[in-house]
Amino acid sequence: MIRAIYRGVLLILILVLVGGCGVIPEGHWGPRRRLDYLGMGQGRTMTASYYGDRFHGRKTANGERFSKFAMTAAHKTLPFNIVLRVTSVDTGRAVLVRINDRGPYIPGRDLDLSESAARRLGIYQQGVGVVRVTRVA
Repeated sequence: MIRAIYRGVLLILILVLVGGCGVIPEGHWGPRRRLDYLGMGQGRTMTASYYGDRFHGRKTANGERFSKFAMTAAHKTLPFNIVLRVTSVDTGRAVLVRINDRGPYIPGRDLDLSESAARRLGIYQQGVGVVRVTRVA
């Protein structure tokens, strides 16, 4: 009887351990996955846009107030408070932003930057730009 219980517990532990060791499929950025999809120094190319006046002062998805002057960004699935280095492919300028919101909700866009971040990167005038994104913290 006791051996059967030990075997059952051992089987459950093995299933839990093996079940949590899944491989992250390419392109999947689910928030419940490990944070190494944006490994240090690797990065990914994304299409970024910005949002500003219309959302200034409204609550973001993590509960804080959005400021178009802050160095923040929105992504559909990246965890809140992760810090990213965003580098414009066109201008070569780079900024650090913190994820604090969800979005963008326009097809073909991967990252919504605050207005201040977009200005510093040099993509404010065109509204959309190609950026290289790397996880910092």
